[in-house]
Amino acid sequence: MSWGSEELKSINFGDLRLDARAGSILTNLGENPSLSIPAASASWYEAKATYNFFNNKKVDDKKILQAHRKELIKRAENENILLCPQDTTELDYSSQKQNDAHGFLNLDSRKGTYVHSTIITTPERLPLGVLHVDTINRDKLRSQMDSEAKKAHDDLPYQDKESYRWFESYKASCHLASLVGEKQVISIGDRENDSYNFINAAQEIIDSGSPYADYIIRGNWDRTIQLDNEDETKLLSHLQQQDVIAEINFILPERNGVKARQVQQEVRAASVKIKPTGKDADAKKVVEIRAILLTETTAPSGVEPIQWLLLTNIAVQSKEDTLQIIKYYLCRWDIEMFFKVLKSGCKIEELQIGAQGFNNCLTLYLIVAWRVMYITMLGRECPDLPCDVVFTDFEWQAVYMASTKERPPENPPNLKVIVSMIASLGGFLNRKNDGDPGIKVMWLGMQRMADMALMLEINSKVSDRGQTYG
Repeated sequence: MSWGSEELKSINFGDLRLDARAGSILTNLGENPSLSIPAASASWYEAKATYNFFNNKKVDDKKILQAHRKELIKRAENENILLCPQDTTELDYSSQKQNDAHGFLNLDSRKGTYVHSTIITTPERLPLGVLHVDTINRDKLRSQMDSEAKKAHDDLPYQDKESYRWFESYKASCHLASLVGEKQVISIGDRENDSYNFINAAQEIIDSGSPYADYIIRGNWDRTIQLDNEDETKLLSHLQQQDVIAEINFILPERNGVKARQVQQEVRAASVKIKPTGKDADAKKVVEIRAILLTETTAPSGVEPIQWLLLTNIAVQSKEDTLQIIKYYLCRWDIEMFFKVLKSGCKIEELQIGAQGFNNCLTLYLIVAWRVMYITMLGRECPDLPCDVVFTDFEWQAVYMASTKERPPENPPNLKVIVSMIASLGGFLNRKNDGDPGIKVMWLGMQRMADMALMLEINSKVSDRGQTYG
């Protein structure tokens, strides 16, 4: 059974042919993530069948993700802590003016879809799967509204605002918590996640006695907080008065053309009571949370020091607790890497498909992006696993023969060996000081692996028939 069929084996569209087709399409897209659907297909017939699948009304992106989640939960069986980083990215389809699948982005000249995704990863940065997906298509920008429409938009209840997507993801994390028993589930969000509405709604779930996820979010506002004597002050001022409890060092990854660099920060923390703001001030309660302030002390000349404010419901009672929260938050970078694979590796913004099939197609590509990350990180975290846990015999044997010019061994090599060979096919030089292969060389190498495995499989079938050429 192919990896795609194995991943979606529980899917049920009410049509066995569609169920089987889902797995085969996922496998095909995963083997050729950077190619267009026609180029990734073996024939025009197969490409047409793929488009027909996406546009079939029986096919449901939620059922695709549900089947994937079942496998995700199996992969999480031996984990004690599940981290759920969530974030939003934009998919730009401005060149497809007539495509009905997309709305406005930030300008009326730009067309596309916002995708809000949540992945599951471990504290060791092993991605286990995609938990939740929301797509947002704006039919009108704020700049296109008259004053009355703007006021109506501003007065929308929380559940009707775009920002509610952060809480939808949190609810998905809470549902996961209800399925995994005693495991700790932690939702992680960036600054846009910081709203009183989110914190208050999350606290209501926590207080309800139902299974819930903890949360860690990066603060965006210097809020008014209530002190124990009921006086008020500003959050940042209060935290800056606390003692330094630790110093941390980490590498800030390269981003938007800015090189990676070493960061050293001082850490302060306190329990605080945040107050409602604006129109909610009289209607909502004060919520007690934990706040952690990280301030960079050694920023290079001309570079603004990095200051992070983290907010969490998790009890922080010691230096070790605080550092653990920070460690978990740093795993949020995984969702950004996930989006990079989706855009640069899977070239999702080159996809040409209408509204009927877009979400179905997108969901499969999200699973493909996850798998590229999973294989890359699994080779680091579990290097001694036999490679046939992840790859078919044709795949690992083809890679082995291409890399060594020798017959493959009877027993499959370990995962680290084959992952390194795949990365080399994608341009990884594997020099002494190169470290582990990155995701880009992996997705390039996996495409070459797919072609080689296909040829090996064809050759095997031809040999079995006793056919020769020449």
